[in-house]
Amino acid sequence: ASATILLILITDPIGGKIVYLTNYYRTNITSISQEFRFLKEINDNFQVLFGTYYANDDLKYGNITYSDYAGAFNSQTNVQQKRDSWAVFGELEVRPMDRVRLNVSGRQMWEDKHFYFSRQSRNPSTVPAAVGLAGGTFLPLATPYVTRQKSWQNFSPKISMDWRPTDDVMLYASWTKGFKSGGYPAITSVAPTAY
Repeated sequence: ASATILLILITDPIGGKIVYLTNYYRTNITSISQEFRFLKEINDNFQVLFGTYYANDDLKYGNITYSDYAGAFNSQTNVQQKRDSWAVFGELEVRPMDRVRLNVSGRQMWEDKHFYFSRQSRNPSTVPAAVGLAGGTFLPLATPYVTRQKSWQNFSPKISMDWRPTDDVMLYASWTKGFKSGGYPAITSVAPTAY
């Protein structure tokens, strides 16, 4: 998915209209994910499930900010964030008696995030509105990049039990431990740290 947005703020100092601030925003996101599962019914009382999961995201964000006021700092910011996530998981289902199920499961995940940031000065005359909306005003990415990288890993267990006293009623209880990895803010004017 991608999008380009134009934002213009006009002021009227001393009776003359001046473009105080013009922003072009550009965002592009690509994402893929895949999951495989293997389910085996051992007998009437036991069932096992195993699986793997992988996801990859690539976020590219850029903006150009400039003003017609003398002395204004006109700049282009480029940000890219990549995520790779892997997981393996398993579940054991036990049926100790009719209409009762006990599930014990766990998920081990690993995640890496890479962040790239650059900022460069721009000349307002090189980013006219007509060209800006056409998406042709962004300069090639500046080097060197400021880079950040951080990894997370976690094991999340889960235990649940349900009972069906009748065909229309189910009672259940569950306990689980969740996890959400951190990241980097995409909209920024300085190289951030992971949260």
